[in-house]
Amino acid sequence: MSARSPRVFRANENRGGQMTDAVTAGGRPAPRVRLGETTSAFLDLARGLAASLVVLAHTRLVFDLPWPIQELGGYCVVVFFLLSGMLIFTSLLNHLRSGEERFADFLADRIARIFTPLVPVLVLAVLANFFLIDGRWGQRGVNEGVAAFFGNLFLLNDYPLFQAASKFVNVWPYYVRSYNAAEPLWTVAIEFWIYVVAGLFAFLVVARQRVNWLTAAIAAGLALPVFVWNLFAGGGSGLSLTWMIGAAFGALWAAMAGREYSRRFFASLLVVGALGVAGKMLDKSNLAYSTQTATFMAMMLFGFAFSVDIKGVSLFVLKKVAHFFSSYSYSLYLVHNIVLVVVFESKIATLVPSYVLAIIAAHLVASVIYFLFERHHKKVSKAIRPALQYLLQRPARKFAETAPGAIGAMEALDENRNTALAGADPGGDDALGAARRPGERLEAGI
Repeated sequence: MSARSPRVFRANENRGGQMTDAVTAGGRPAPRVRLGETTSAFLDLARGLAASLVVLAHTRLVFDLPWPIQELGGYCVVVFFLLSGMLIFTSLLNHLRSGEERFADFLADRIARIFTPLVPVLVLAVLANFFLIDGRWGQRGVNEGVAAFFGNLFLLNDYPLFQAASKFVNVWPYYVRSYNAAEPLWTVAIEFWIYVVAGLFAFLVVARQRVNWLTAAIAAGLALPVFVWNLFAGGGSGLSLTWMIGAAFGALWAAMAGREYSRRFFASLLVVGALGVAGKMLDKSNLAYSTQTATFMAMMLFGFAFSVDIKGVSLFVLKKVAHFFSSYSYSLYLVHNIVLVVVFESKIATLVPSYVLAIIAAHLVASVIYFLFERHHKKVSKAIRPALQYLLQRPARKFAETAPGAIGAMEALDENRNTALAGADPGGDDALGAARRPGERLEAGI
């Protein structure tokens, strides 16, 4: 980044366990990117409603209902990846500006967020498949048994090497798919490996943190094929690109928030996005996963969220409703299809249609999983951080013990460089709002 840029990030290096602070070119700490209360509430609500609409879309498929919502599930998955891209980008930007977090800390948070409810749901899928489900659900390939369980546990289901090879040779006896009725797990695998790539890029490439190269190479070797393949292919025909569109809107918010004209700008994006979405809905050849549709949806979603401002009682009610729907939305996304299939195959005679019972049961089971497991993800993150820090810490150099003068010379060189940066062309951001930090309630991810 040139000295003429308004922001200059100092390299984050681990010196005796202390991380250096990120600074602006003016030598002062860069301000955090914050989301307003109204913005956070609407994004919470969007995530919660999207998860509930996915349940309706899969109810139509499982129970073979004549509902005209064929593309609804795809649109909701696009919303998940747009939200994830925006939130993870702003979170990583804050980490880079503060210099307070290492790659191991970021990875611990993401692993805990994804796996805390995923593991019990996967166990539930195996038990349901053994005791309650007779039919074969999901896609062609290996979706039952030990290989499918561990493939899903390590998020290697639908791995791109098998997707590519299946177009030329018969790999179906070895091609692990989502575990039978837990078919939506394919998107979770994509999202997790995108997290890994984003973290590697932010902390190792941009911030130049020093980590164990072997561990980082293994992580990159597993994650990069998923990220690259899903730029143009995969189940969502480019969900990595959709995630990057969300990240671009996060960058746009970081650059524009607090500006006098920002609300008018995002309101204009809302209008253009709404017109684009309306036009695509009239297009019979429209595909929910197309990049054009995702871009229009991002303009509509973030244009609305970044331009509205509600105060008083209305905001209080909105926050309560949004938090209720979003709190267990990830658990709902993970478990709902299992519950739908179990109710469908049970042929239970009730006073209400069985699909209504299935929808209610899916929400109830998801709420239990959230209460027992998902809401404890921060405790899980704290517990696994030491192990990840050990795996990712950079091995000590031999000369560090025998040539302390070399260390002193390196630190002096850094100080000279930072002094030069402090004298660069000053720049700054306007106030970004006084709302809470992204991630305190509005969690990134599905």
